[in-house]
Amino acid sequence: MMRSRKDLSAAAAVALISICGCSSPPVELMPLPPVTPIARENLGAALVEDSILGSRLSSSQAFKQIVADKAAPVAELKVLARDMGLRGLLPLLALREVSPRDYEAIPVSARAALFATALATAPEHDAFDWPSLPARDAGAAVVALGPRAVGALVPLLADRRRAYVGSGWKEGYVAELEELRVCDYALAFVSAMLGRAYVYDRAPAVRDAAIRELQLWLGSHPDTWTP
Repeated sequence: MMRSRKDLSAAAAVALISICGCSSPPVELMPLPPVTPIARENLGAALVEDSILGSRLSSSQAFKQIVADKAAPVAELKVLARDMGLRGLLPLLALREVSPRDYEAIPVSARAALFATALATAPEHDAFDWPSLPARDAGAAVVALGPRAVGALVPLLADRRRAYVGSGWKEGYVAELEELRVCDYALAFVSAMLGRAYVYDRAPAVRDAAIRELQLWLGSHPDTWTP
């Protein structure tokens, strides 16, 4: 699994604390250098790179710079968002922020398919935040698609592959401890898309029971979510 420099820095900090001990004098940290803006012509490529890594929106300099730019590269985003794999995730989310009209012009089925593919293939799931409600970041965009998009996520209810949250060492530890999986994201998002109450539980067995209940409900109420 790929890890960002931020993850390595966090791990190094933890190692330093364990070596020095609590009684050691506080370490004076050097101020971080100012962030150099990404050149406009490189924003698209930088955004795709962050997308492939599954970066959190708040951690992607390219995403933040595009959203803050009053002259955002909408035309380029529209092209990049056509990629139906993980590469198109952050471009699609950036388009949602800077040009809602162009975002809404993309069929719901296409957006749902892209989100489902990204959720199933991301090396890290920071872009989707945590599988609890209310959903945030990419999760909020998924939920906003509503019942018409549920079909794209239904297969993921059976996806027991591990999900990784790597934006901070503590989150990563909790995700490992609670055995976070792709199906847990699908459970939270589908529940919200259908207006069903859901509360994330730390125990995988409890989440599995909720998944089975949701699958049975979906099977007996196809008219509520099938096109």
